[in-house]
Amino acid sequence: MSHQDPDDSPRRPHRRARARSVDSPQWPDFLAALEEALPFDVAARLHGLVPETIEDALKHDEDAREAVATAKAKGEAAMLREKRALQKSGERTGGYEWDLERLYPLRYRLPKQIETSGPNGGAQVLKHEITLADAVELAKENR
Repeated sequence: MSHQDPDDSPRRPHRRARARSVDSPQWPDFLAALEEALPFDVAARLHGLVPETIEDALKHDEDAREAVATAKAKGEAAMLREKRALQKSGERTGGYEWDLERLYPLRYRLPKQIETSGPNGGAQVLKHEITLADAVELAKENR
């Protein structure tokens, strides 16, 4: 009779049961993470939820869609409040601009360069510098 060392046996990874719908007990924690401005997929996985499954569920559940939209808005507002508080105190706010540009690119992405025709038909690169605060104010004015 041969004895096999248990450490030599192939191991199957232990799989934790994952909640997969908006009805899960993790749903409030997921929404709280969105209110902290965590990205959707990070907030979901942090609390044992599958982002793709949540997205599918949101297609059919208006209340859940509204809850996610509200949580994201609270997260965005919190970031803006913190950024403005730092601005008022004279502190640097670069991290907030970076986060806002990446989490909400349609709203906060700033143009880096614009190419136009220059003299004799050649390309000319124009660089524009604008602060995020100015861009937010312009966006509000143009609504």
